[in-house]
Amino acid sequence: MRRNDYRTNFILNRLSVDGFANIKDLSKRLEVSEMTIRRDLRELSIDSVVTLIPGGAILKGIPRLRKMKKSI
Repeated sequence: MRRNDYRTNFILNRLSVDGFANIKDLSKRLEVSEMTIRRDLRELSIDSVVTLIPGGAILKGIPRLRKMKKSI
């Protein structure tokens, strides 16, 4: 179960708008520690909602930029 539904909803909203969630940015916007954001993202990863990448996360199923550039 989620520790904080407001944070989870905020993170999912950022992911849906930007396609990427940055740990430092989320930490500042939500006024929590980076470790708190990492834990939230880890929970979302365990639930198969996001894919963790260095510095943040992307929604599951969104290809990484490097792969997209190769196909262009």
